[in-house]
Order: sequence, then C-alpha cells, then structure tokens
Amino acid sequence: MPTLSPEHRLLIRADAGPKSGTGHVMRCLALGQSWQKMGGRVTLLTSSLPARLAKRVDSEQFELHMLPNGCAPGQEMDTFNELIVHQQPDWVVLDGYRFDDPYQREICLQGARLLVVDDYGHANHAWADAIFNQNVYAETENYERRKRNQDIIAGLDYVLIRDEFHQADEIATNRRQIALGHAKRILVTFGGADPQNTTRDVIRTLDRCAAKGTTLDVIVGPCNPHLPSLKTVARQSKLSIRFHTNVDRMASLFERSDLAITAAGSTCYELCHAGVPMIAIPIASNQVEIAHCLHAKGAAVTLQPTALHEEHGQELIRQVIRQPATRQSMSLMGRQLVDGQGASRLARRLCSHLYRFRKAEPRDTAMLLDWQNDSEIRATRFGATATEPNQPSGNLPGTAPDAHPVHWIVENGSGRPVGQILLESIESNRTAIAINLVPSIRGRGIGTSLIEAGCRLAKRILGPVEFVAHIKPVDFASQAAFRKAGFKTVATTTINGQVALEFSLSPNHLATEQVVADQSRRAS
Repeated sequence: MPTLSPEHRLLIRADAGPKSGTGHVMRCLALGQSWQKMGGRVTLLTSSLPARLAKRVDSEQFELHMLPNGCAPGQEMDTFNELIVHQQPDWVVLDGYRFDDPYQREICLQGARLLVVDDYGHANHAWADAIFNQNVYAETENYERRKRNQDIIAGLDYVLIRDEFHQADEIATNRRQIALGHAKRILVTFGGADPQNTTRDVIRTLDRCAAKGTTLDVIVGPCNPHLPSLKTVARQSKLSIRFHTNVDRMASLFERSDLAITAAGSTCYELCHAGVPMIAIPIASNQVEIAHCLHAKGAAVTLQPTALHEEHGQELIRQVIRQPATRQSMSLMGRQLVDGQGASRLARRLCSHLYRFRKAEPRDTAMLLDWQNDSEIRATRFGATATEPNQPSGNLPGTAPDAHPVHWIVENGSGRPVGQILLESIESNRTAIAINLVPSIRGRGIGTSLIEAGCRLAKRILGPVEFVAHIKPVDFASQAAFRKAGFKTVATTTINGQVALEFSLSPNHLATEQVVADQSRRAS
C-alpha cells in the first residue's frame, strides 16, 4: 500500500531548452517517479519543453501545464499562484537558475512548502523550506542557514536517478565487463543542447585517437541544433558512428559502452551508477567542480574543452582508450559513489515533512495503551504482557538507570496521531530508538520516513550519537524499514530470553541537520 494518497501533490517548476538544456527536467522526472510510487500525484509547470520531452512527461502520467509563450514575469507568477491555490501541493519544487530570491518569495507567500534545487548558489534561498544539492561536492555545511530550521539535503546519497537505470541494474551488473585492450564502443553525450557543439570536436579528436573500427554512439539531444554538421563530420571519419536523436531509454546505451566522453553535468552521476568509465569535459561554469571532484575520487578523467585540440589532451584520451585497468577502476569507483537510491530517499525526506513531532503528554495515556495492546505491536515487543498506561512503548532493553527518554507522538498534517517514537540513552554516545505505527497505516512505507525524520531531529538535540534498534528476527517489516533508513545489522543478542537483531546507524551517516520549523517547535 502506498505511503501517500492522490491528494498528496508535488508541483515541479522546471524548463528545458537550447540555453538551459534538459537536465533540470530530467532529474525532476526521477523525483516525480519516486513520489508517484509512494502514491502521490505530480504536476510539471514549464514555459519551455521540446515535444519529445512533453511526450515523455505524458508517458510518466505527470500532469503537464504549459505557460503561455513569451508571457511576462507577472503573468507567469499569476498562473503559478493560481495553480498552487487550485492544487494545494504538499511541496513546490523549483529547479532552474532563474528562480531567484524574489521568485521564491512569491511562492512562499502563497503558503506553499518550497524545495529549491541548487547547484552552485544561484540565490540566497532564504525563503526555501528545504535546499537540495545532489552534487559530489555538496555538503550541508556549505549553506548558511538564513531561515531557522531549513532542511539542507546534500550529497551523492540523494543523486536523482530515473527508473530506467534501476530496471537495467541487474543487466548492467552482469554485463559490466570492461573491454580488454582498446575500448571498442565509446558513448559521446553532451546534454540536451550542447551550445558550443563540443560533440563535433570530440568526434574529430576520436578520429585521431581511436582505432579504426571503433564504434561511437553519439547522443544528439532534443535541443541540439547541430545534427547536420555532425553528420558531415561523421562522413569524413574512419570510425563507425551511430547517431541517436530520440533516446527515451539511455540505460541500454550505457550497458554496451566501454567508455563515455561526456559533459560534466548530471549525466555523470547516471554513468557512475551504471559503472561506465568516463572522460568528463565541463562545458559550463557550474560543471567545473563536478568534473574536478569526480576526477579526484577516481570515477572520471577530466579534460578541458580546449585540450581536445592539443596534443596532451589527445594523448590522455588515447591512454584511457588503451588502458582497461584505468577504465575498470573508474567503473568500480563510480558504482561505489552512486547507489541509485537518491530519488526515493529524497521523496521519503519530503514525505517526512508532512508529519509533526510533539512530546507525549498525560492526555495520550489511554491512546498509547490501546496501541501497545494491539496484537501486532505486542508480537514485535520483547515482553509478553501488555504495557501499563504509565510506561512508554519501545523495545529498549539495557538502558542506563539515569537515561532520559525522549518520547514523541507523531501526527499527520490534520493533527491526527499516527505513531510514536521513543529514544533512550544506552551509553554516552549510543541511543536506542523504537517506533510504533497505528494499525491503520502500517504497510504503507511510512515507518522509514518517520525513522529518518526522528533521527535527524534527535541528532539536532543530542549531537553525533549512534542510534541502535533491537528487532525480532521474524519482524521483517521493521527490519526493512530500518535498513531503508540506513541502519545496518551489527549483532545478534538476547533480550528477555528472546533472540534480537541489533541494528545500528553510525554517527557519521547523518550530518547534524536542522529540520522543518514545525517539527523543532513542537518537539521542544
């Protein structure tokens, strides 16, 4: 059963075109796919979208709204605000560099919860409820919190990978064998637009560097106007060149590539996840740091566009083509960096903001006793008897005598209690955590979102501690929820004569983060 309902809406504002490329829309597709899998609905509002991408959005069953051509900023904002009022989205997502602080302010004045996708600090983002940066160099500490309790979501754990790459994961894992000797099949991709026609320069360079008979798969994006000139270059080449102009599923091209030469944008992360070694060429200022960091981590070799015309750059390309060990090392490192679960993590993170945490109060006693006497909850506990009304619930054995428990009631957006979380100190740097959900919402994936939100909030209060959960071996649902939240099985122990699995979340797994203001205010 899904976590969300069709009434839970995600409203995305992003464009695709010759100047902006297609990356903003494509990565938002991944987030939208995960939101829909949780049961919600997705709307894309755009002022520019190639026909092929519009068809793709329709195939994903997103609701598409096109802004009028050439509409003035005021007209755009009026249309946007009307859509917000009509749909009442749980989150508005802005992905684009022109959505500056005044634009963000207008959205927030409508009372919308706002997520801003950021790559290089194109605005202060003072009005955003959450700031999201998936890049390899991004860290929560990079952002000065101008608004109390902004949620900073940053780093490779949240890279947005579309479903097509998950569907190809098993095949890619089985087939990802780097060609011995020379790379025999090379993928060339420079985004949806490629304004400088770097693709042409790469083809010419490979004609000098690659062995005769090498196959080039050249992706020409929907906003790329250079296809005629590329075909002219191809006719003069000794290589076998195949152009791909309507690529709906890039994963199939990735699977059979021994090497990719690519712009240093979000495609790099897809290549990392697929285990494709790459030469990354930054063609925009916001790509320079991505290329540098991936090179430093061993997942890519970086080359400046001008080096394509210079002997040292051409020699570097020859070496990568000829050295399978180098390509194999990049492949392994890429897969270690990007596990492909970022979109689902981000969707769960956004979902967790739909719930509120408050301290348990005496008025909750009867409700808690009803929950704790539920047969399914009792089956997961390490005690055979019902919990007394004045005792908090939770499988928290072995706590220190002077431990100070934290007991939260979790409420949905309507203020209805849906569960509880209990935290209790075991040692100075270890905290036990237990969670119970009301029977009516179990099996909907909510548990993982609440575990993640509870750990983030607790870290803000307690600092860098290790979280520990004890779960019965037969409680597969709880095990799955904690694993999705990043917990690892570390030990088997005995509690009240019963076998228990001990799960742990290390202090370094979550950076010390601030969470939404409502959570902090109501939990304090």
